[in-house]
Amino acid sequence: MPAFDPRARLLFDSECSLCRACVRRLQALDPTGRIECIPLQDPGTDALLRTGGLEPGTFDSMVFVPAADPVQPGSLRLRTDGIVAALEAIGRRRTAAALRLVPRPIRDAAYRLIARLRR
Repeated sequence: MPAFDPRARLLFDSECSLCRACVRRLQALDPTGRIECIPLQDPGTDALLRTGGLEPGTFDSMVFVPAADPVQPGSLRLRTDGIVAALEAIGRRRTAAALRLVPRPIRDAAYRLIARLRR
């Protein structure tokens, strides 16, 4: 049995240039590597998503997986909530709080619009 990895994980669509740019920025803000960024297309993500209560291949969103062993159903954060959770995990609480000022439905609507137009 593999050892528990205490890092949180951010799953992202590696086919999306905007997602890749967001991940690069997040990694630059996280020099100690508190978050592991993993492409959704990686074969290992399917089991992680199922454990968290999501069906793989049914979405192309950022997914934040908290550092927990085991991952609990309902603990995954999607779209802008995933980005906010990732920022909090690396200690960028002010930035996360600023994003939270915008109501989730508005943040997610903008996220979906960008996701639709990104390719």
